[in-house]
Amino acid sequence: MTAKQLVDMIARMEPTEDPDSAIAAVNRLISEAKTSSAWPAFDEERDQQLRELANDQYGRDGSVEIDDDAIISKGDDPGAYVQAWVWVEFPEGFLKA
Repeated sequence: MTAKQLVDMIARMEPTEDPDSAIAAVNRLISEAKTSSAWPAFDEERDQQLRELANDQYGRDGSVEIDDDAIISKGDDPGAYVQAWVWVEFPEGFLKA
């Protein structure tokens, strides 16, 4: 299975599906990405530099946060996607039954 096939599979998953299946699919995607000849091989030092660059450009404490081990998705263009946490404020009454 290719990385693109795994991404497509994850995108089609319904939120109610088994979370263990989703985690396994993501782990397979990461494994495939690390060994794919289609994606450039970057070492951990370069990945950390990308995380720091993303934090400098977009990080806002309590609003947009990037973990030290955030996933990096590199492509052929000059740039990369960096996994981030985004805080979402609940509107009033959002959690009321």
